Amino acid sequence: MPELISAQFREIEADMGTIELAELVMNALSKSVMSFKFSNFKDFKKQFKSLLADVKKTQPRYAIIIENFYKIWEHLPHDIHQTKKIGFLEKKRIIKNLSKTMKVLARKAREDESKLIENSFGIDVREKTILIYDHSHLLIKTLIKLKKAVDHFRIIVAAQDPDKTTQIIEALGNNDVAFQVVPSYMLSHLGLEIDMVFFGAVTLKNTFNFVMDPGSLNVVSQFHLMKKPIYMFITTDKFSLWKAEVRHSVHIKKSVHEHHCCKKISYEKIKFSHDRVPLKYFDYVVCEDGVFTGRKVRSVYKKKYANRQLMRKQVY
Repeated sequence: MPELISAQFREIEADMGTIELAELVMNALSKSVMSFKFSNFKDFKKQFKSLLADVKKTQPRYAIIIENFYKIWEHLPHDIHQTKKIGFLEKKRIIKNLSKTMKVLARKAREDESKLIENSFGIDVREKTILIYDHSHLLIKTLIKLKKAVDHFRIIVAAQDPDKTTQIIEALGNNDVAFQVVPSYMLSHLGLEIDMVFFGAVTLKNTFNFVMDPGSLNVVSQFHLMKKPIYMFITTDKFSLWKAEVRHSVHIKKSVHEHHCCKKISYEKIKFSHDRVPLKYFDYVVCEDGVFTGRKVRSVYKKKYANRQLMRKQVY
C-alpha cells in the first residue's frame, strides 16, 4: 500500500504542488470517513492510525500531509465511548469535527502562503536577474506577485524535466510574466548575469536537508561556489518533524528505451524522483514568519521538532 500511495502522491505533487496535494488528500479523507465501516470509536481510531502509518511510509514523506493527520487526531472527539457501538449521531459528530478541523487547516495553509509572499516583498529584486529551476507552485505564485508589485527584474528559467519546465513556462506565460529559458547544463555561460537564485522544496528533514526536484543539487552547488545569494521559499508546515530514516537513494524509476540508427539499440534509462540538498548551501529561507538565515531556520526547526515530540508523548 505505501508504494501505491507514494507513486500517486509523487504524480499529483509534480502536477499540482505540495499544498494542493495536501488539500486533495484531506478532501479524500473526509469523503472516505463517510463510508468507513467501524463498530465503535476504538475501531475507528485503529483504522485511522493504520492509514496514518501508510502515509508516513511514502517516499518522499510529505510533512504537511502527515502533520495534518496528527492535527486531525488531536481534535477528534475523544470523549466518545471507546467500545460502545457508534450510532448515527456519533458518526455525524465525528464527520462534522473532521470537516471543521480540515477547513481550519486549509485556511491556515493559505494564510501562511500569503504571509510568505508578503515577506518576499522585502527582498531587493529591482533590476536583478533571478534564476529559477524547480517547479514549486508556491515559488511561481511568489514571482508572479513580485512581478506585479516591482516589475523591474528579469527571470531566467533553467530547463529540467520537460513536463515540469512546461508547467513553469505556462504558469508564468499565462500571467504575462516575461522570462527566458536556458538548458540547466548551460548555466555556466550565464553566471555573471545571474544575481540571485530562488528555489522551493517538498520538505526540510531533521538532517537539515531539503527534499527538492532532481537536479537541484547541481544548480545549488554551482551558484553556491559562485557566491550568489540562494533563497529557499517554504512554509514551516512542510518541516518534517520526526527523525529521518536512513536511505541510500530516493525513488528511482527505470525504463527501457529503443533508439533507431544504423541498428536497433536498446538501453535502460534511470530517473530519480528528488534530490536532497543541504540547508547550509542556502543564504536565506523565506517562510511565513520572516526571512531567515540558515542558523535561524535551524533554531526554528528544533523548537518545532521539540514541541511535536512532546505532543506525541502526551497524546500518542
